[in-house]
Amino acid sequence: MKMLIFIVLCCMTSIAQATVNASLREVSYQFNADGVMKMTEEVRDKGPKSNRGLDTWAILYTDITAKYDFRTTEHGCQFGEVEVDVLAEVVLPQWGDIQAQGEKIQQWWLGYTTYLKEHELMHYSVAKKHAEELLKKMKLPHHNQSCQDLKVTYFSYKHEMLAAMKRADKNIDFKSTINLHNNRELMGPLKEFISNNFSFVSNKSLGF
Repeated sequence: MKMLIFIVLCCMTSIAQATVNASLREVSYQFNADGVMKMTEEVRDKGPKSNRGLDTWAILYTDITAKYDFRTTEHGCQFGEVEVDVLAEVVLPQWGDIQAQGEKIQQWWLGYTTYLKEHELMHYSVAKKHAEELLKKMKLPHHNQSCQDLKVTYFSYKHEMLAAMKRADKNIDFKSTINLHNNRELMGPLKEFISNNFSFVSNKSLGF
């Protein structure tokens, strides 16, 4: 009986100490531009593409992987050592000759790129949160499963995680787009440009 209690306590300690290894790398695509019109052309040409092939200002790439082994117990196969890693890369614009622009444009660009980075960091937080939830599920006891069944269970967990992440990311993009368009300070120079360029509002429009 004492041994059983000891084993249970060890398992509980292992769960409590489980963590996700997360790392974020920041890179930029650089360009020079004389004015907002040229800047948007450069972003379209050099900026990242969304998974739908649309031009974006910035983007976050994430890769969530789990490393694990199996252990056979009296209750069936269990996950043994588990490690979940979140590798992320955020791609942001860098206007190389921004200092050559007027002070108003410089201040706007600083605020706008700060907004873009904060937006991508929200996606990063989503990835970490769901990776932690995946780890918690894997550390739970699994009863009466073979190791093959448990492997299928893992893929089910991962599928659920990716679907939940997609919903959360979509919600972030929806809210951020509304907030941005309601922010006169950040949208001012862009709205002025858009109003004079009908072709900007198309399937190649810049978004998140």
